Formats: sequence, structure tokens, C-alpha cells
Amino acid sequence: SGAEDPVADGSLRLRLSKGFAGRLRSEGVKMTPRSFSIREGSIDPSSGTGTMALKGRVRFRAGTRKLVFRKVNARLGAGGILKVGGVRMFRLDGGGVTRSGFGAEIKGVDATLTSKGARKLRRRLRLRSLSRMRAGVVAVSEQPRTVEVTGGLVHLVPNPDFTYGAGTLASKFINHCIDFISGNGAIAPAVKVGTTTPYYDFPVSGGTIGPGAEAGSVELSGGLSVQNNNSSSPSGAHCGDMPPASRPPLAKLNQTELAYDFGARIGSSQVVIPHVGVLPVTDAGDLGVGAGADIDLGAATISADPSAHTVTIKNIVVRQNKAAALTLNQAFLQPEGHINGAQDFDAGDLFGVVDLTVTTR
Repeated sequence: SGAEDPVADGSLRLRLSKGFAGRLRSEGVKMTPRSFSIREGSIDPSSGTGTMALKGRVRFRAGTRKLVFRKVNARLGAGGILKVGGVRMFRLDGGGVTRSGFGAEIKGVDATLTSKGARKLRRRLRLRSLSRMRAGVVAVSEQPRTVEVTGGLVHLVPNPDFTYGAGTLASKFINHCIDFISGNGAIAPAVKVGTTTPYYDFPVSGGTIGPGAEAGSVELSGGLSVQNNNSSSPSGAHCGDMPPASRPPLAKLNQTELAYDFGARIGSSQVVIPHVGVLPVTDAGDLGVGAGADIDLGAATISADPSAHTVTIKNIVVRQNKAAALTLNQAFLQPEGHINGAQDFDAGDLFGVVDLTVTTR
């Protein structure tokens, strides 16, 4: 059994047994309602365990006397209970679960009127006789807001447009002495593929996702590294031609713990700037900071296959946010005498496009 998934939509239904319905009828008692929508809760669709807060009230009426319970809560699994107004009214036991899309159908849960519940009803409604007894069967139907992610792959294609003023990270790398190809690398188990227009693949390590990508946070393994003062291709030649004393301080940035939060529409990562080479880095010692990006799903295509338990999102546009721009500007200076404010990294700079496919439980 894994973690429980938050419920987006669902219902709980209590079907009274003939014996219990007959006992209530003989006492002149009516119980309403017996079907509830789920206001909030979480359920493990594999085991059927979970907790729920239900919408509505439970009313028991006997002639002119009535008893109204304003809070209705249920717990399925060990110690299962249907609690109304703080009273443990029905004990819930057993049942079976089957998958329904990304959610579950839970049926055959035995409901037993508890001794405490029977005593409450007897006293408040002045009943002649009502005691602990089998009351009926509970069924729950639910679909999750997010579901647990079990694996997958993220495919990142950085935008290679070097044109001045293009608004891409690639177009600004050159002024910070970063080569688009040799200055960027993958941190295992992520991999970098290609030497002309490279792309990066990241294994998915966990997290959650909404079937419509409306919520959840997908976590990646591995990371990205950025190193300045590269001159293995023409894009970095102007820095490579400079004497060492004119170049900016040697710096490297490692970006790990990557995650895409689809509720907040942001990407996040942990950034470490380690000591490298013989020149001082721009920050003293290792620096751990958070940096991120804005993710745009406006042009994305989203497909969910509940039978295969997969969610696929293609064409996610990734732009760096203010925190990421600040980190890059602090880590990678422009060379003295060649500083161009228009080429500072800025929020909104286009990083690239991401395709994501995840498997869910």
C-alpha cells in the first residue's frame, strides 16, 4: 500500500440492511440522507484505505423529535468508522476495492451500528429499543486530484537561438563566457545527448501528478551543470581569445533536486556553486540556494491513460524566473570591459521545451 491520494471528486453511500431498516421503521425513525459527496479526503486506490470529510448533515427523526448531526466523517481500513457529529455511529469493516481510472470503487464495507450510537439515538429520540446491530453496507466511489508517480522520463530540449536580443538563455551565455554546448552538462543519472543541438533526459524519481496536469509535483533524478570560460566552439571564442586575467572568475553551477510543480506552474531546483579550478569562484565556499523556472502549459498537449496509468505532457515551455536569473548573474560575471546590461540574465528568458511522460500507480 502506498501513500493516499487526495480526493478530487467522490461519494459515499450507505445502503441499509433489511433488519436495520425494519427496526427503524418499527420505532418510527427516518434517517436521511444516506448518500454523501466527499468534501475532502485522501484514499489509497490500491488498498481502499483512507479518510473522508463528507458534505451535508445526518438527520434522524421520530415524530416531532429529531436529531441532527452537522459533521460527517469516515475512515476506511483498520479501525474504520462513520462518525457523525463526533459520535462514532457506525463501525466500518471489510469490503473490496477495484481500480476505476486513476481512482477506486470500494464496495461491500459492512456498517455496524455501535453501542454508543444506539444509546445516543435511544436517549435523544426516546426509542423503546435499539441496540448494536448490523446496519448495512457502505460503498465509496472516488477520483483523485493527484496520483502517486512511480516512474517516467523528462526530455528537455534547450532553445539553441544565439541571436542577440532573442530572449533566450543561449543568446546570453556568450556574454557570460559560457559555451552553449561544452559549457553545459548532465549530472547522472541524467544524460546529455548530441553535440550540435544537445538535449537532456532525466529519469523521474517520484512525486505526484493530476491526470489533467492541474496539480502535483514531479521529481527528477540527476541534474544539470554549467561551467564558464569554455571556448571549444565559436560561441565561446571571444572569451577564449581573452588573456586569463581578463576573463571573469572561473565558476561552476550544479543544479539538482529538480521538480516541476504543476499546481504552482513552477520548476524548482537546488543549486550548489562549488570551488573549481585555481581561480576563486564568485561565492566563497559551496553555496546552496533555490532557483527555478516558470512552466507554461498554454501550448502543451496533455493526455492521460487511466488503463495504462500514464500521464503525458508535451511542449511545456520553460522560462527562468527571477531567482534563477539572480543566481546566474551572481555566479557567472561578464568580462570586464565587455559588460552589456542588456545581456544580463533576466526573468522570462526562454530556457527550452520539456516533454514529460510519467507512470502512476
